[in-house]
Amino acid sequence: MNRQLPRVLQDWVDAQNEHNPGKHAALYAQDGVLKDVANNFRAEGAAAIAAFLKKADEGFADVVVDVHRYSVSAGTAAIEYTFSATNTGLIPIPGAKNKRFTSRAVTFFELRDDLIARSSDYYDSGAVIDQLGITAELLVGVGRLFGPHKKAAS
Repeated sequence: MNRQLPRVLQDWVDAQNEHNPGKHAALYAQDGVLKDVANNFRAEGAAAIAAFLKKADEGFADVVVDVHRYSVSAGTAAIEYTFSATNTGLIPIPGAKNKRFTSRAVTFFELRDDLIARSSDYYDSGAVIDQLGITAELLVGVGRLFGPHKKAAS
């Protein structure tokens, strides 16, 4: 493990903790890709990433990203962290609004020219479902944890 996160990754953590989706989106390359693997979601390109991050910021309050460990190698990185937030509407399931959740997560990054070329988020969606009190019957009606998305490509 390196002693200090590369600036772009520290900015990634800070942007989430500061609730700043504009700063967060600006860390991605114009042709960047953001993947939410648990939800089979993919945002490709600066505009799509900015729109997704804005929606996430509007739907989650009190976000805290607490980094536990990380690894950086030539052009790639991984961060293991705890993600906590209050669902204010991003997860559109009855009874889940205004509930807080915490999940362990890992994000893998491909870096290029001091920007994020690709990020892939992996987290414990089962823990999120449990903490928000979501039953299988409720989830079936929605289809995905964060509502309908465009299906992700590899």
